This record gives sequence, structure tokens and C-alpha cells, in this order.
Amino acid sequence: MQEKFNDSLRVANRALKCQERTRDLNFLLYGLLGHAYYETKHFAKAASSLEEALKNAEDRSQAAEQFYLLGLSYDSLGDHVKALENYLAALDGEIRFAEGPVERAVIYRYIAIQMYFLGRSKEGDKWYQKARTEPGDLAAQGLARVVQARALALAGQAERAVDLFQEYAEHCEDNVEKAETCYELAVTLWNTGKERACKDWLEKSIALHPTKDAKRFLRRVIRFLMSQE
Repeated sequence: MQEKFNDSLRVANRALKCQERTRDLNFLLYGLLGHAYYETKHFAKAASSLEEALKNAEDRSQAAEQFYLLGLSYDSLGDHVKALENYLAALDGEIRFAEGPVERAVIYRYIAIQMYFLGRSKEGDKWYQKARTEPGDLAAQGLARVVQARALALAGQAERAVDLFQEYAEHCEDNVEKAETCYELAVTLWNTGKERACKDWLEKSIALHPTKDAKRFLRRVIRFLMSQE
């Protein structure tokens, strides 16, 4: 996958050196470049390229993918104002990458997180509830739930992070992923002062984890946590 995006970077950069380019071609090339930079974790370059792409967009409603990627890039850079602005703009169209479409509920959750980071909790709550009632493919939203749960925990919204971790843990079919999610949920619960619930989810993680080393580590974590009560 990394090599695929490295190839995209080489092709797009070579094409941008051509003198005769139309506005549509600029939009396509800078968008391709921004996507490749984002996937290779060069977030500042991704943001710069995607901004250039959007300058060449004939119809901004057809640029939902670029707005979404720009939101993700600014999010990764910690610029929550610009991330929010671009996530909102991404709602004007459909986002369909080669890997599949992006569910609107995923974008709603990202919008809610930016609101929380910006101290706009009431507005964040509305977007969070909107995400929870949006129909969609639970499996496709699974990874996004975990990523967003981590972001919510960092933003000081532990209760909402717990909800997302728990939703994913209950629907995930892969035992290793479920075990890791149970562990993250347990840590979040511990940080909110819910020691008993923390122990329960750690026990679930032990039961699900396939490796003996992981089980031993988790049992040590439980013993340590119980000693702190």
C-alpha cells in the first residue's frame, strides 16, 4: 500500500512539471498528490496540495473527497478549526475512494470531535447523536469508531469514548482486535474512576487474547489496579 502511494507521488509530481495544464488537470493532480502525501503521513504537504486542488475545483460540491482528506490532514496537524471547516464542507457531496465509500456517520463523528476540542460541547453532542442515529454499515464504521474513541478520550470526552469502544467491542468479530479494544476501554474506564468496570473489561480482554504473554501482562495490570483501590 505504501509503495502504491509512493508511485502516485512520483507520477503526480512529474505531471505537475508540464507547462500546459488545464484547471481540471490541476484539480486532479493536486488531489492525487494530497491523497498520496496524506497516506504517507506527510500531513503538511498533504494540506498544501489539497488546498491547491480546491483552488482549481470548478464545482466544490464535486470536491467532497478533497475536503474530507483536507479535514483529516488538518486534524492530524492539530488544527481543529480548519479540520472542522473542511469536514463540514465534505458533507456537500459523496465520498467514494477506491477502497469504498465513507459513511456520513464517520464524518459526523469527526465533526463532533473537533467541536469537543474547540470547547463547543453542546454542538459536539448534537453531531455525536446524529452520528449514532445515522444508518450505515457497522463493519465499515468499526475502525473509525476506535480511532474516534481514542480522539474523544484525548479531548477529555471519556464518557463518549467509552460508548464508542463498547459499541465496537460488542460488534467486532476478530478476537485479537476485540481484546485490544477491551483493553483500551478498560484504561478509559480507569481514567474516569470506574475501577470495577475497568477490571471487568480487562478480564474480557484476557479471555479473548490468544497469546500467553498478553494474558500474563493483563493479569499483572489487574493486580496493580486492584492494589490502588
